[in-house]
Amino acid sequence: MQLAEDLADACWHMYESTATGLAPEAILFNNDGSVRGIANTKWNILRPESVESFFILFELTGDEKYRERAHKVWEAFETHCKAPHGYGAHPDVFDVNHKCCNGNDDKQETFWMAETLKYLYLIQQPDNGINMMDYVFNTEAHPFKIIKD
Repeated sequence: MQLAEDLADACWHMYESTATGLAPEAILFNNDGSVRGIANTKWNILRPESVESFFILFELTGDEKYRERAHKVWEAFETHCKAPHGYGAHPDVFDVNHKCCNGNDDKQETFWMAETLKYLYLIQQPDNGINMMDYVFNTEAHPFKIIKD
């Protein structure tokens, strides 16, 4: 469990360390704890993995920091990735002046709605009906009831 929490903290650090509050596709952690982007990987395409981790850890621990982090990620998506008809990738998460959907990536990935938004919604619902001892999520964020003998 400690490893899971440490990995989620590293994911959060990727978000909180950028000017936009969005995590880049890849990042380097410096020895002093700071981060820097890797050339040609400074984009965010609305991936679900970090918010999925926040959701699962919130469900297992009840620690409000995961819900708060998920909300801040949502606010960053809303501020920097909202497009006229959906949400799109942000081409450089270190640059608040660079907006999404300016010709660099005018599309919305399917996992945005299928996974990312689902986890962002579920973590904010106090009674979402998902007990992590009774359900498992597949790779597309569909909950499956665990059959117990």
